[in-house]
Amino acid sequence: MRALVLGGAAAFLSLAAGQVAPPPGDYRIDSETTTTVRSGPMVMKSVQRLDGATGAATLEQTGPDGAVTTQSYPGQGRHHWCVKGPSAPPPVPSNCATQAFNALPGGGSTYQTACSGGQLISDNFRKLADGRWERTFQTRQAPMGGAPVPAQTSAAMAPVIAQIEEAIRSGPPEEREAAKQQLAALKASLGGGAVPGNETVIESREIWTKVSETCG
Repeated sequence: MRALVLGGAAAFLSLAAGQVAPPPGDYRIDSETTTTVRSGPMVMKSVQRLDGATGAATLEQTGPDGAVTTQSYPGQGRHHWCVKGPSAPPPVPSNCATQAFNALPGGGSTYQTACSGGQLISDNFRKLADGRWERTFQTRQAPMGGAPVPAQTSAAMAPVIAQIEEAIRSGPPEEREAAKQQLAALKASLGGGAVPGNETVIESREIWTKVSETCG
């Protein structure tokens, strides 16, 4: 999997004393992403776990009836992000009413944005005791919907979308329909297409391990 350049909200490297996000370098990313889609009394949930060393993934889906299916996908190469240097904070999207950024004393930062259409975004970094970094990300689309999400949200969810699309292309016939429904719900939430009475929540936890001081 190709490296991506970290920028925007996740690259506040010089806004406060101390390190508030991972310093420049190439990082392996191990992640777990949970997508929960509520439509009235029905709830669909998927959990994707991604191995950063190989790109191998597992996708666990829970349908409205409580039935659980688990699929595994071989890796297409390591999953990593390239941090090339500090960058300025992103401009506040025109549809966002409030924005807050705070540096953490031990290394790390918290970033929250509330936007029109009922969308809430949280993107946080925390430096771990062993030198690695933890990133937690959440986007919640409340029932009103209507406004598109910022570009950094779509970029963060790109690996999840790619894995679901692969399930649709190559998964067993009985699993493809569930993957199609999940993809439709995810893209609707990212595109502001939430239907009144529905709610979509995407939560991701990543562990960043530096593998090189330079990107290549």
